[in-house]
Amino acid sequence: MRARVRSRATAALLAVLAAVGVVTTASSASAAQPDLVLGSRSAIVAAAKYVVDRKVTYGPKMGFGHSTVGAGPTVKSVTANPAARINWSDGHMDCSALVRYAYSRAGIDLGTGGTASQVGQFEKLAAGVAPLAGDVVFYAVRSKTTGRKEYLDPETGKWWDVYHVAVVDGTGKKYEATTYGKPAAYSTINEATILGYFRLKPEYGVLSGQSWMGQDDVLEAHYVYGDFDGDGAHDVLWFTGRKGDDAGDGYGWQLARGGQSNASFGPFRRVLNSAVTPATSQLAVGDFDGDGADDVLRFTGRTGRGWRLASGGRTDAPGTGIFAEFRRVKNSVLTPTTAELAYGDFDGDGADDVIQFTGKDSSEGGSGWQLARGGRTSSTGATGLGGFRRVKDSAVTPATAELTYGDFNADGADDVLWFTGVTGPASGWQLALGAAATDSGAVRMGEFFRVKNNALTPSTAAMAVGDFNGNGTADVVWFTGEEGASEGDDNGWQVALGRRGATTGDRVFRAFHRGRNVALTPTSAAFAYGDFDGDSADDVLWFTGAAATVAGGNGWQLAPGVDGARVGEMMFGDFVRVGTSARVPIES
Repeated sequence: MRARVRSRATAALLAVLAAVGVVTTASSASAAQPDLVLGSRSAIVAAAKYVVDRKVTYGPKMGFGHSTVGAGPTVKSVTANPAARINWSDGHMDCSALVRYAYSRAGIDLGTGGTASQVGQFEKLAAGVAPLAGDVVFYAVRSKTTGRKEYLDPETGKWWDVYHVAVVDGTGKKYEATTYGKPAAYSTINEATILGYFRLKPEYGVLSGQSWMGQDDVLEAHYVYGDFDGDGAHDVLWFTGRKGDDAGDGYGWQLARGGQSNASFGPFRRVLNSAVTPATSQLAVGDFDGDGADDVLRFTGRTGRGWRLASGGRTDAPGTGIFAEFRRVKNSVLTPTTAELAYGDFDGDGADDVIQFTGKDSSEGGSGWQLARGGRTSSTGATGLGGFRRVKDSAVTPATAELTYGDFNADGADDVLWFTGVTGPASGWQLALGAAATDSGAVRMGEFFRVKNNALTPSTAAMAVGDFNGNGTADVVWFTGEEGASEGDDNGWQVALGRRGATTGDRVFRAFHRGRNVALTPTSAAFAYGDFDGDSADDVLWFTGAAATVAGGNGWQLAPGVDGARVGEMMFGDFVRVGTSARVPIES
């Protein structure tokens, strides 16, 4: 068992340091070492600089200067005693040995493991958390386990294929043992090449200014939105990317529940102890088991692992996990990067489904659009997704056409809306209606028909889809980016309302009208959409990026949809503050 040296155990620490050769009265070289200062980040950086200044080399081959014995340069060769301490002038030190030595000057012994072991003693900083002097940066190669650049095992929380580590000085530079045959170096960090910044776990030692991953330190986060607790109001789910025994606010999946007092959000609390994030896994959100609460579906891309579902659920007990552990719901290797997929309740049975757009219709020998229905019950009684069956003989895909999804006619089944980008009888906005399944389980989606003669598309105009007036139909909001004195169709937020009960051949969308006179757009502001206040009308949530300091200002701002609003009426209320955080979502 490796030693655990805590900064508060001074006597035990000095005994261990003496055992590994760190003394203060030996040679002139050791006397010149940086002072031993317990818990000091400055001491870590000074020690790393000391190694660089003395031009300590990595060694003649990979791993030659590995930290196998003590917190300093050691011999590791077939001709020398691997336990022997050697002088600084002719010693060697690889990357993990440099880090171990640097931390020893702060009174923390990381033990004799290499980089793969050392990474387990550190936690990755969440996106938006600036590294402090004395933190470390790790590097990794493309995963040998999955074949993708996915370093974190989402289920165990362990890192794969990590090969290099360096000490961060807090100014954007690093101290490192670079490679065999080369001396240690000081250089600028290229953030495009790193696995990430990491901070020592508290159980291995506490450093000055530890600032351990509190919520307020995180400026950007991986967020998704949905009604994960099934109470009728949309919530904000934060993937911290960290799994651990600590139940505090920086671990696992954290949920801020919508629809709380004064339409605000509740505090973040952990709802699943998982390290899965959209950065490490391919995820989708929807009510795939049909129980009324949104779930998170993970596509592993691996045979046997398949598609795995963390089911959301209702709970009224603070601190109780809302999500169940991941379980396999379909044995498929398809992922959103290997296949064109979309999600929605296309058969209207209350459970979200997965559509695969194969890109070929029957005339090309293809399979058209294939549907895996959600809410299916297996022979074991578990609820999952069914097998793929063709629901439309079409070659249209999201790669060849601009598509979006929603129940635009309020029949209970989600539809596929295609923005063709041109006007004309067979152009404009085209809609393929979803349809209920037959007794045999077959689903047949309708043929495309024109529902609005308009050339706007999501690539030419900033748009969002949602039921913004709470009448059961999905609408389209166009953010023009301009304010205006008139209520014409070229300023403010313009809304094209969906029409209830429309069928094939009907004009589904009403004319655009101004729903709010504001110039903000998803390009100029970080927006999310959903029924966050629980009144049945979808809202626009704005993450301002500035912490709230006075009532009504900054933080998270909500423009609530107006339940029951009609054409020509104001569709959105004034922005009101519903959260105080400065954190903004990471664009996925």
